[in-house]
Amino acid sequence: AAQQAGADGDGACGMGLVGKHIGRGWVRGFTITGGAIASSIGHDSHNICVVGDNPADMFAAVRAVGQGGFVLVRDGEVVAKIDLPLGGLMSDKTAEEIAREHDAFMDAGRAMGIEPPLDPIMGMIFLPLPVIPTLRIRPEGMFDVTTFAYAE
Repeated sequence: AAQQAGADGDGACGMGLVGKHIGRGWVRGFTITGGAIASSIGHDSHNICVVGDNPADMFAAVRAVGQGGFVLVRDGEVVAKIDLPLGGLMSDKTAEEIAREHDAFMDAGRAMGIEPPLDPIMGMIFLPLPVIPTLRIRPEGMFDVTTFAYAE
């Protein structure tokens, strides 16, 4: 029941947001500290996905994604960003510009505790993919791929 409520309301994970399709769940192994990371790329679904250690930075990261891309937020400030304004999936910049942004993003991610083998970008892209066991985050909540049911 709590899963279906998503982030609506003022509960522990709620930010007073309104919407029927805001899934939430606990993520273990994503070693970010002192901030949040958000992405508009999520393999197959491309919903906004955010992981963080506090709700204020998570909310700021989601807001900073804008038209799409990857964002790292620490203490309410954007510390790295890769804009993907074309459908939230592609950039209109040159390959060289994106390569520089990517390197800066990776450095900022490592500085925020995202350690190898976890990749800040690839970790976010595959987090919501609902065909890889075991638990994945969907807009409707945590989905258990092995039982093909939403976790309670």
